[in-house]
Amino acid sequence: MVRYNRKWFLSAFLSLCLVLMSSIQVAEAAVGDAYWLGSGDYTNHDISRTNSAQLLYSNNPENVPAVYAGKQTLLFGKVCPSGSSRIFLAHTNSTGQSIKLGIVVAPYSGGSVTVTISKRGIADPSTDYPNVGKQAEQRWFPSAISEPVTATTYTQLDSSLPAKTLTNSQNINAIYDVSANAQFRMWIVAVPSSQSILTGFPNFYWPTESGRDGSSDEDFKAKGIFRGERMMSNSSYYAYDTAQGIRRIRIGHFFDSDSTNDTLNTSSWDGWMPTTVGETGIGEFLPGNYGALYRFELRVKSTDGRRLAVLIRPRCNNTVAGAANMGGSIVGYGPYSSINYGYVLSEHTLGSSETVIWFNLMPAANSFLPQEIILYPY
Repeated sequence: MVRYNRKWFLSAFLSLCLVLMSSIQVAEAAVGDAYWLGSGDYTNHDISRTNSAQLLYSNNPENVPAVYAGKQTLLFGKVCPSGSSRIFLAHTNSTGQSIKLGIVVAPYSGGSVTVTISKRGIADPSTDYPNVGKQAEQRWFPSAISEPVTATTYTQLDSSLPAKTLTNSQNINAIYDVSANAQFRMWIVAVPSSQSILTGFPNFYWPTESGRDGSSDEDFKAKGIFRGERMMSNSSYYAYDTAQGIRRIRIGHFFDSDSTNDTLNTSSWDGWMPTTVGETGIGEFLPGNYGALYRFELRVKSTDGRRLAVLIRPRCNNTVAGAANMGGSIVGYGPYSSINYGYVLSEHTLGSSETVIWFNLMPAANSFLPQEIILYPY
């Protein structure tokens, strides 16, 4: 009969358990992983917000209602500032025929102007609307080009956009970063697919949506020029420790239904972007902040030994999709829709000393706002 030394066996068994437990690691979060957050709210991660840059935004009307041979349906017409700007356009073809869009520039007052494209992201036209916005951002974020266009009269800014034909119900999103050496005029137009963008220009047709009166005053009838970049940090970055628990940062989340503007500018809420010019009649704020670049810079550490996952979270039970530059890595995300989950954009193994992480994202065309960035320790 074999007998066991019970004390030795128990000691050996406990030692083995400790070895096995020490070898078990919490699985690292991967991009796209979903973490349950429930429907509850979390503590705001309060950080300062500043507005800068210029956003030339064309989405009014979102649906192109009609196009006519020999004319341009005018979607945007403004006197635009010198210096750096971002062009963001998102439109759906509701004409019942195939169309194409184009951007036309001209000097503001005689002479010439040079407009240089430094970044470009154009989605392929599609009826898969959320992925149109996502694809445009995936192409815009890594773009780095230098394409100067000098205009002395009406000149097409870029041939890439009208090269894409929209059949009925298709949507397109295009994002450009440009710089101009002087003030300039800019128009965004739609024409039948068989027509040149510049045919008969400027023989405008104004859609009558959204309070437009049918006139051809290209300077003041279309909204809008907005403050198009939002810095989500203070001058010394912002500190976060995983021991603080889950934190959230609002994006495009106004204070309440009666305060849909940026004058509050509180650290806990993210008001809508204001215009930069005294436009009348059509809106002074940009609901959702589409096309505005959010720059996050955080000093992070872990005094409780946990890792950090940065999540994107829908907040209105509707679709969220897009792309982000997570510290130099371009990450496409979505479409996601459930407010009960946050979805991983990046993962960080931290020490007890602070390190800086940064990431940039932009509310994408055809996604629903508000959204939240979740700082999720695990």
